[in-house]
Amino acid sequence: AVEQVAEPEKISDSETPAVGLPNPLVDYKNFDAMAEAVKFISLYIPKKSGYVVNSMSTIDNKVAEIRYGRRWEPEVSLLVRTYKRQEGEDLKDISGVHGVKWRIDMTSGTSVYIAKIDERSHVAAWSVGDYTFSAQVENLSFAAFHSLVIDELVDLSTHYFVKIAD
Repeated sequence: AVEQVAEPEKISDSETPAVGLPNPLVDYKNFDAMAEAVKFISLYIPKKSGYVVNSMSTIDNKVAEIRYGRRWEPEVSLLVRTYKRQEGEDLKDISGVHGVKWRIDMTSGTSVYIAKIDERSHVAAWSVGDYTFSAQVENLSFAAFHSLVIDELVDLSTHYFVKIAD
């Protein structure tokens, strides 16, 4: 069940780092150090999925970003971002992708915004509990990306990032 909807809210230009400021991207050698920097555990894809971590970093120590490669298809690259919203903070798009035609996909029971960047590049964004996620892939078909997002990433996030009432 895919229907056409408006594009997710964009991060305003005032939140974009200006030229000349320090690079907000900081690389980490291990998952623990990255988690300590952002103060949360980010969405992580197990090796069993066929994806292996190429790099881990944070953006302004607020967004955790993990870049993966596909074990047997090195041309395939995947970028997964996780952001924990503060109490009362509105949803915002953390994908960094602009100018695409977003569609909403409800097949998983979670509202997933998904867009085609080009024939072999795609992006998705969704939220669960206090967390916002995005995934972007290069050199993968839309069908394979859709399956990866819905059957793995969204499924993992809906089980591990649920907000439990106090």
